Amino acid sequence: MPLYHFQCIHCKKTRRRILEPDQVGAVVVLCECGELMDRKSKPPTTKITETLDNGAMVRKVERPADAEQLYRERAHGKKGNI
Repeated sequence: MPLYHFQCIHCKKTRRRILEPDQVGAVVVLCECGELMDRKSKPPTTKITETLDNGAMVRKVERPADAEQLYRERAHGKKGNI
């Protein structure tokens, strides 16, 4: 079942709901403040990984392809992709 994202028209809070595709048009989602929530589409995501194996390792290691850049950004307080 797909995950759908909703945002409140009034207070801009977000909520995620798992719904059947045929339920999306029929379901009315209300916010905690009592206002209607509007469906917001999210773009598809990708995760690019690389596999490290030197032949002597017991098992292969998978990590993000841009791992060094992510580690540097985290060390300097920036938010990463993971």
